[in-house]
Amino acid sequence: MSLLDISFGHQPWDLQVRMAHVGLEEVDYVAELTISDRRNSVPSLFYCRIATVDALAAGRRQRDPFASTNEEVFAATRATIIVARLAWDCVRSYLEKTVASVSGSTLPEAADELQQYFVWEYDDYGMVRDSIEDRAQSYLELAHVELTGGGVFRSLYPSNDEEVDYDVVLTTRHRSGHEERFGVRIVTPGGLAAARRNEAACGSQFDRELVIAHRGTLVVKYFDWREVLDALRRLVRACGAEASATSTWRLRRFFRSGDPHPSDPHPG
Repeated sequence: MSLLDISFGHQPWDLQVRMAHVGLEEVDYVAELTISDRRNSVPSLFYCRIATVDALAAGRRQRDPFASTNEEVFAATRATIIVARLAWDCVRSYLEKTVASVSGSTLPEAADELQQYFVWEYDDYGMVRDSIEDRAQSYLELAHVELTGGGVFRSLYPSNDEEVDYDVVLTTRHRSGHEERFGVRIVTPGGLAAARRNEAACGSQFDRELVIAHRGTLVVKYFDWREVLDALRRLVRACGAEASATSTWRLRRFFRSGDPHPSDPHPG
């Protein structure tokens, strides 16, 4: 797969680069990506959100533009690239590497995997969300939630609810009886900032890399385990479909299938 072009609200990438201040720390953009395959067929549009930790903490958006349910808890769900500060060269390089890492020689073959990172122009996220929930609620449910390593998610009371960072394993159950495990990182903006400070203090690659998180990360505005659990249930239900395989495909947009650990944000 090849990334042909990037734009922001119909403004081309180069114009945004000239207008942007290097190192800007409070940014929240939705980017439009033009992606094509190796056979040079008609390209498709994909979308992602590029946001800094400071912008998420400040709550510049009232709700996540790519959420599948009308949630107040989530600051970011899918297709969100979280960066420490704005550095266009780094972001563009990351996008190019991500697109190039996707398998499949044609767009139809690659579309499912691309949607684990981005929102496709033919994606169904824009459908009426309440209708999705009503239709899907009997197909899929959240059967179990636990911390990675087997810790109890229910009754979590962190000492600082503004700096929360948990690795969580979800078990979903389809109406057919099929169960599947997914991993996700549940983190507050303060938790992201604290993790980056800790990594930098250890002299890790985070000193050099600006992309903090992408796939398999749910950013919550605040942490209350009851409210987060309820929001997770609604999110899982919204991914439901009559076919178990379709439910899995939708779940992979938000969670990491079979992998309880958060993904390395740098592909390849």
